[in-house]
Amino acid sequence: MERDGDASKRKGEAQPEDERRVKRLKGTMGADAFSCHLCTQPLRPPVFQCSMGHFFWCSSCCNDKHPSCELCAGSSSLQHNYGMDRAVESFLVDCRYADLGYQERTAYYEKESHEMACPCARCSCPFQDCDFAGRSAELLDHLTAHHKCPCTEFRFWSLFDLRVEPGVHVLLDKDEGQVLLVSTQLVE
Repeated sequence: MERDGDASKRKGEAQPEDERRVKRLKGTMGADAFSCHLCTQPLRPPVFQCSMGHFFWCSSCCNDKHPSCELCAGSSSLQHNYGMDRAVESFLVDCRYADLGYQERTAYYEKESHEMACPCARCSCPFQDCDFAGRSAELLDHLTAHHKCPCTEFRFWSLFDLRVEPGVHVLLDKDEGQVLLVSTQLVE
C-alpha cells in the first residue's frame, strides 16, 4: 500500500523539467558560493571537490592547476560533484536588461555571455557626435532612417552579393536578427 507522501515524491521525480522549474525558492546566497575556489569564475558543470569534501573547483582549474586538494596535502583525490552540477545549473539570475524588457532568466555561469548578446542590450550609434543608444532593432532603424545607411539582409553561411560604397553599410541577419556594420573608405 502506497502512502500519499510516497506517491507525491514519485510523481515529483517523474515530472518533466519544465514543471519542476515552476517550484522555486526565494532567498539570497553569496555569489562566491557558486564560484571556483581558485579562479573565482562562475562554476559550470562539471564541478569537482576533493574526496574529503573540501572546496569546489571548475574543470579547467581541477585539471590544469591543482590535481589534488591543497587542504588535504595531496592525500585525497578530486571527484566530480554531481549534486553541485545540479545546483549550479539551477542557479538562475535575472538579466541586467530585465528593466528594458528581457524577462527570461539565465544560468549564473552564462550571465556574462548572455548579456553580451542580449537582444535588449543597449547599442550605441557608431557615428561620431551621435548620442543615440537603444536596442539592436532600434539601432537598425536609427542607422537606416537617420543616417541613411544602406541595409542588406543575409543569412549566415550563405553566399550573398554586397555592393559596398564608402561609408557605413548595415548587414541584417534574417534568422537571428543580428545587426552587423561594415565601414569602408576609399584608399588612395
